Amino acid sequence: MPRQLPLVTSSAANVDSHAEMVDARQVPVPGVRLDARVAAALAAGRGGRRGLAAGALALQRSAGNRAVARSLSARPARQVLARQGDPQEVMMGMMWERMGQEISGMITGLFGGSAYVSPAQNRVDYSGPRGGVGGVTGGVVRAATLRLVPIEENPTMTSLMGMEVGAGLVPVLDPGERLVTGTTVTGQDTSRGWAAVQFVVDVLTFAFEARAGILEARAASAERTVSLAFKPGSPIGHNMVAIDGAWSDLAVADPIGFGTRTTSRGTMPKIVTGGEAWVSPVVGGPDGRYIVITVPVTEAQAEAARAVATARGGFDVSGRQVGQYRLLCTDCTTYAREVLGAAGVRTPPLSTPALNAGATWLASPASIPALHAGSLGAAATSAGFRTTALEEKLQMSITAEHAASGR
Repeated sequence: MPRQLPLVTSSAANVDSHAEMVDARQVPVPGVRLDARVAAALAAGRGGRRGLAAGALALQRSAGNRAVARSLSARPARQVLARQGDPQEVMMGMMWERMGQEISGMITGLFGGSAYVSPAQNRVDYSGPRGGVGGVTGGVVRAATLRLVPIEENPTMTSLMGMEVGAGLVPVLDPGERLVTGTTVTGQDTSRGWAAVQFVVDVLTFAFEARAGILEARAASAERTVSLAFKPGSPIGHNMVAIDGAWSDLAVADPIGFGTRTTSRGTMPKIVTGGEAWVSPVVGGPDGRYIVITVPVTEAQAEAARAVATARGGFDVSGRQVGQYRLLCTDCTTYAREVLGAAGVRTPPLSTPALNAGATWLASPASIPALHAGSLGAAATSAGFRTTALEEKLQMSITAEHAASGR
């Protein structure tokens, strides 16, 4: 029974050692006869590395070493040549291998599952996530469904990192989930305080835009208007109010108080503490010292505001006394607040002329550009938060235990 030849590897040393002892006209190992194909391969291999590799393959086949022969035939000739000492080929092989690893990581980082990519062999194998989701896509899905969708079985580290990145792209929901649970989408501990900050910023982005949309729709459909005039001054200023341009205010007759100041009505105390409160029309409206803010309202809202002003004497030419002046109870601020409130413009229960002006401005179309700017600023801040978090996640290392647990 013929003996088998010693195993021939693809290393340059073994191939060369066999080449020295092989000749097309002789048998290298007693007991084994070379057929015509082996001899031809060896003859063709003289003076060429590719021929030597072919000769080694032929020797293994003729010796009956089928597994070794299959291994040698599966390897590209370029790899055999690279092992014969060509540094450029070795580096090219390493580069192709690294590129395949990077592409595999990108695939699993985006979609989860497992992937094997070999550019040298022109081979791509991919199997999707099992039992759940993974990667950036899985992070988005898991955050958007309030984490009802589970994580895939045995996720890779790139899949888990992709999930962290994907969940960070979901505003409001992801920081809200981290705020409630104290963990990230993959189960890692996180800061509830930082999550609360991100949640507020995300909510403001949408709240500002929603408010701007409401005001734009109201301005487009409004039929009438109410207005507030605010005069900055010491100590708290003054308010007037108007329905469709008909102005009125609450003033004090024979005021008493502290200090003195000069007004269009004469000398008055700087801080009024008492006197008769009168509501009357303001002929000609506010002068240039006032800031006027107008709010579009419906027909019903304007009529309700007009009814309040009429009941207080706002349209009586001679005016009407409404009692004794009391700060924060019966003053210009409370009169303006009552009229605005009847028209649907909400102001603080305990207010000042400046607070009334601020609340009215927020209800007016004049605030729309500021709301858009605020929404843009909140969105930019949120994007900055997410960029910072993304950099941290790309730099951190998810432990092997966490990757294996598949939490």
